[in-house]
Amino acid sequence: MSKNETKTTNLLIPGAIVLGFIILLAGMIWAFNAFTFRVATIDLNKIVKESSYGQQIDKDLQKKGEQLRIQVATAKTDADKAKINNEFRQFQEDKQNAFVAKVKEITAEVAKAKGIKAVSSPQLFFYSSMDITSDVIAKLDK
Repeated sequence: MSKNETKTTNLLIPGAIVLGFIILLAGMIWAFNAFTFRVATIDLNKIVKESSYGQQIDKDLQKKGEQLRIQVATAKTDADKAKINNEFRQFQEDKQNAFVAKVKEITAEVAKAKGIKAVSSPQLFFYSSMDITSDVIAKLDK
């Protein structure tokens, strides 16, 4: 064997040991993260029905809807009626978007505090032992 071949052989074994250690360490980190990945669920329908925030949005929608129904009844043209209906749809969309944004914000806060990595609706799972809907409602209504 030449000197260069001996140097290569002498470096190959420690290099393989270091590479094996890195692979082992990466596997351990992955396993730790895989076993600590927690998923929870929230029920948006329950939040709408039971939270004071959701109930207030529902009242706002009903009040606006009633006001616009009166306007539709007194509107003279179909174009006026369409404009009023579009106004209600836009109002409804704005309220729903505000509700969803607020619920997402609160859900993220609750999930982060509990070490939860993902939150989904209960319809995606046959079983979930971690439902944080009540926690979200409590924080939403503060």
